[in-house]
Amino acid sequence: MRKGVVAGTLVAVIAGVVPSASAGSIVREAYETGWARCIMLPAGGPIITISVGAGQASVHLVGIAEGETDQVSITIAGASAIVPMYGYGGEPAGEAVVTLGFAPVGEPMTEREWPWRDGNVLFGFTSTWQPLAVRGTLGFQGATYDVSGCEAAWEWTELRTTSPAAYAYAAPWGLELSCSLGSPDPSSIFLYAAARRGRAFAQLGIGSDRLAVDEDAVLNGTSFHADLEFVSEDGERSGVFATADATLRPAGPPEIAQEGGERWVTQGFEVTGVLSVPELGDLDLSSCRAERTHYSYIETGQGG
Repeated sequence: MRKGVVAGTLVAVIAGVVPSASAGSIVREAYETGWARCIMLPAGGPIITISVGAGQASVHLVGIAEGETDQVSITIAGASAIVPMYGYGGEPAGEAVVTLGFAPVGEPMTEREWPWRDGNVLFGFTSTWQPLAVRGTLGFQGATYDVSGCEAAWEWTELRTTSPAAYAYAAPWGLELSCSLGSPDPSSIFLYAAARRGRAFAQLGIGSDRLAVDEDAVLNGTSFHADLEFVSEDGERSGVFATADATLRPAGPPEIAQEGGERWVTQGFEVTGVLSVPELGDLDLSSCRAERTHYSYIETGQGG
């Protein structure tokens, strides 16, 4: 089975599979998944975004370089990756070294759902995820940045199906929106938002030293709203806000890609709206990209 990664900075990847048979026609399969997501504004450094999972790691130093790799080590204790970096013109820019340590924080949370139907098969799941505190560093071009405080979690999931002759896995829809809005340098203003598990966050980067965030944004298949508060280099709130309001409309039918038992369904959206930034005025969001992606895997075999 090939490992699959659900789109962009929202990473949930299969880390282990332990199938087991039960009485009757129900088959249970257990998985572990882990991910970390960082949005940082180090003192004196550029805005940094990092996404790490068992199948992929990506690093973006806004205005400088970006890159990704599928060579990642991740466990419940920590994660590491060496990411080849490239400038915006495609020229090699060296390697970024990501080193993260994880520690459980708070109580684990559990979600259960049973059943739902896919064709003639019933599915259900029990999912428990443990929030993780993160301490870590990013090394790039001789500089070392403290990226402690990333958002991270480890998740244990048991899937159940009533079809012993078939295996199926489905990752939830993930919705992301991104825009490069600066002029003449498009990367000088960067807006990003993502929704997962019914919650959404948004971030706005201006140049290499201004960051605004909204950890309670609204992002769904019809609208996007964020009140983005600027924060200082030490993470202190400023009371100064940028506001984003947009309407999302499906841009044609979903695109479907399939390889073997894997299937990706991607729905693109047209974005219409305005980002209002103090001192910069209103910026048109029609150049933004928004996509909602669903991943599934089905493997048929000999039934029990």
